[in-house]
Amino acid sequence: MMGRIILILALCILIHQRGYSQIERPNQAYGIFNVEVSQAGSGGYLYEYDISNANSSLQVLLAFKIFIQDASFYTRTIESPEERKWYIDGLAKVHITGAAAGNTLNLPTENGLSPGESMNISFSSFGLPAIHPFYTKGFVEPWTEEYLASLFEAGYKREEIFLGWKKEWFQGTTISPKVWPDSTSLSTFIDTVEVYRHRSCTELGWATDPGVCGELEDDLSEVKTALESEDSLSAANALKRFIDLVEAEKDASLTSEGYALLYFNADYLRRRLEKEYE
Repeated sequence: MMGRIILILALCILIHQRGYSQIERPNQAYGIFNVEVSQAGSGGYLYEYDISNANSSLQVLLAFKIFIQDASFYTRTIESPEERKWYIDGLAKVHITGAAAGNTLNLPTENGLSPGESMNISFSSFGLPAIHPFYTKGFVEPWTEEYLASLFEAGYKREEIFLGWKKEWFQGTTISPKVWPDSTSLSTFIDTVEVYRHRSCTELGWATDPGVCGELEDDLSEVKTALESEDSLSAANALKRFIDLVEAEKDASLTSEGYALLYFNADYLRRRLEKEYE
């Protein structure tokens, strides 16, 4: 019994010294994703990301995932940044994944992002901008077999030691493609745009002027009310005011994410209205 207590105390000291948190190593590579979206010549959208490792990070950033809703990425490979070698693809079906290239015997690889460093990637999609999570992973020294055995000997269970990657990786929020089914109703889509507006204004910091946020809310509410009354002209006028205000606030009270999220989804709604009421 005394030996077990001593072993547990020794493990606690080791965990504290190495910066572990409840056994698992905390991820301390804090990714920052800034993105701009523009209309692509093919009728889709060009997504341009600036991916950086925060100055406050304590690890080299070696991998990332961006959640997407665009099945066409399943067979696609995305071009590596010019300044460093990364493997980036959509083979995970619902994620764009990126990993720094390097020799596994010489880690962290020189292609990773040290704190304060950044890189750029871009790709096109027919999916509209949507709010999605991203994840980043930093480099940590691999556990030794001896250390792992000591954890089991101390009484830890496998599920307490090996966590799912979503619990281990740092998580943030960005925008990325979402392909909507053709069957999506106008009402459902308007409600989604309102969710985007609300989260941009109250949670994500992508829309910073409360007055502008209130005007956008009023315009969307008028669009929905007019459509429920089958007043397509009033709906179109209210939607135009919404789009004009979003355009006017680009690079002012709207970040690049807030602008892309609201403008391109509202413009899609405008085209849907024109098609259904032509």
